[in-house]
Amino acid sequence: MTANPGSRPPPDSRTRLLRHALNVLDCLLREPRSLGISEVANRLALPKSTTFRILHALVALEMVHKDAATRRYSLSSRVFGFVHELTLHFGPLARFPRVLREEAERLRASLYVSTLSGGFTYVVAASGSRGDSFALGGQAPVHASSAGKVLVAAHPRAEWPGYAPPGNAPKLTRHTNTDPARFLLEVADAARRGVAWNREESALHYVSVAAPIPEPGRAPRFAAAILIEKRELALRDTGELEEAVRRIARRLADV
Repeated sequence: MTANPGSRPPPDSRTRLLRHALNVLDCLLREPRSLGISEVANRLALPKSTTFRILHALVALEMVHKDAATRRYSLSSRVFGFVHELTLHFGPLARFPRVLREEAERLRASLYVSTLSGGFTYVVAASGSRGDSFALGGQAPVHASSAGKVLVAAHPRAEWPGYAPPGNAPKLTRHTNTDPARFLLEVADAARRGVAWNREESALHYVSVAAPIPEPGRAPRFAAAILIEKRELALRDTGELEEAVRRIARRLADV
């Protein structure tokens, strides 16, 4: 789901080509085996000529490997080097781990930092018992994510409906809200209070509370979230958890 598609200008040819290239990388990433040109083209509904040009360029950039014998394509390990460099040197992310480790130990909980992209949130840093490397890159639709709701709340109100769950939105659990009106009420509440909750909406038996990480002069790009098991919630003060995640977000903003 893409937020507010009608508010964006139509892409020019270079933008379309770059978007197709990213889709090709995503297609190869999600496949457990190598693919031929026709298979990639069919999966993405692209002309074979366009697919060939994109794959040829990605091979030249060493982002994609072409098997000379089978003439099939797969991701190159260079992609993972690029991702490593991106996460290592992208300013905010490089400064988060120390604070997350300290706070996760203090709270006896798992901490996530997520970012918003289109209709999804993605975990970009994590610490705690459920914050191992398998959490990184985890995604959830905005309407089923505490971080997603609180980041949308930082956007202009006119943009909120663009993030609401569509009519065919799947329910990840029986608690997932797919009602657009209720979603907008939750976002309005997050805008007022500075925190948002996810109560078993993306995974059964787990709840989280998130707060945006302030950035001077711009809307927040990241949100910090405290994740705990639902059974622990009865032993915790929700107000204290909300204040804790606000404090953590402020601390992350200062590092």
